[in-house]
Amino acid sequence: FVMMKQLHKIILLALTLSILSCDDDSEKKGNLFDYIPQDASFIAKVSNLESFLADAKNSSIINKLEQPNPYTFFSEENAIFKHLRPTSPSIIAFSNVTDTSSVFTIITKETAGLFVADSIPNKTIETLAYDDIAFQRVTIDTDIAFMVRIDSVFIASTSQKSLQDIIKQPVQDNKTLLRVYSIKENADVDVIAKNNTVLMQDSTLANFASWTSLDMTILPDEIRGTGVALARDTVSQVLNVFKGQKPQPNELAKVIPTDALSATIITFNDAARLQNEISGFNNKANNTSKTGIFESVSELGHISLQKGA
Repeated sequence: FVMMKQLHKIILLALTLSILSCDDDSEKKGNLFDYIPQDASFIAKVSNLESFLADAKNSSIINKLEQPNPYTFFSEENAIFKHLRPTSPSIIAFSNVTDTSSVFTIITKETAGLFVADSIPNKTIETLAYDDIAFQRVTIDTDIAFMVRIDSVFIASTSQKSLQDIIKQPVQDNKTLLRVYSIKENADVDVIAKNNTVLMQDSTLANFASWTSLDMTILPDEIRGTGVALARDTVSQVLNVFKGQKPQPNELAKVIPTDALSATIITFNDAARLQNEISGFNNKANNTSKTGIFESVSELGHISLQKGA
C-alpha cells in the first residue's frame, strides 16, 4: 500500500513536469512572423536589405510610385532607417492608419552592428518602458523612430503606438497570412499584399483575394513577379469564381503590344462552371445552359492601350 502511494506521487510529479515543459504556442519564440503588425496591409520579406534597397533605387518604375513609397523610405527619406545594417533576412511592414497617414515597421534578427548610433550626429536616444519592456525613442534631425529588442528580434517603427501594439500582441494567428507567408521561404524578395482590389465593369472596386504573394525580381526597367493569391470561401472575392478551374497555357501574353499600359489575362478549363460562378458572384441567376463561344476558348484577356482598350 505504501509503495502504491509512492508510485502515485511519482506519476503525479512526472505529469506535472511534462505539462510545465510543454511549449506554449501562445508565446513568441523569436520568430519574425509573430511580430508582424496585426494591421499590416503590405509586407516585404527581404533576404538582403542592402541589395534590395540598391535594386529599388535603380528601378525607374519604383521611383515613379506615389508616396508613401516603402522602397525609398528605408533608403533615402528617413534619417534613422537608412542607418540600419541587418545581416539576416528582414521584414518590412506597411500599415495604413488613415488615408493620409502610414506606419513603417522593420523586423529582423538582432545582430552585431545592426544599428550603431555612436557616430551619428544630431541624435537623441531616450529609454522608455511599456509592459515592463524597455524600448528606445530615437531622434535624428527631425525624424523619429521607436526601437525594441525582444527574444533576439529587433523591431523599429515610425509609430510608438504600433510598437507598443506589437509588444503586447499575441503570436500572429492569421492562418491565411501564415499560409501565404510560408509559400516562398527562401525568396530574395517576397511581397505580400492584403485585400487586393480589381476594377469591375461598372467601375466599382471588388476584393480580388485575401492575400497575394509575389516572388519579385527588380530590374532597372522592369519588375517581374510570380506567385499565388489566397481567398476565403466565406467572403465574396473575385478569385473564388475560379474555384475548381485548372490553369491552361497562356498564349495571349505573346501578342501584347509593347506600348500597352496594362494587361489582364485569365485561363480556365470549364466554361460552364465559370459562367455559373460569375453569375453567383454578381448575385444574378444563370438562366441559360449555353456558353456559346465561351466553350471553345480557354483564355480571355483585357489589354489597355493609350488610346483605349
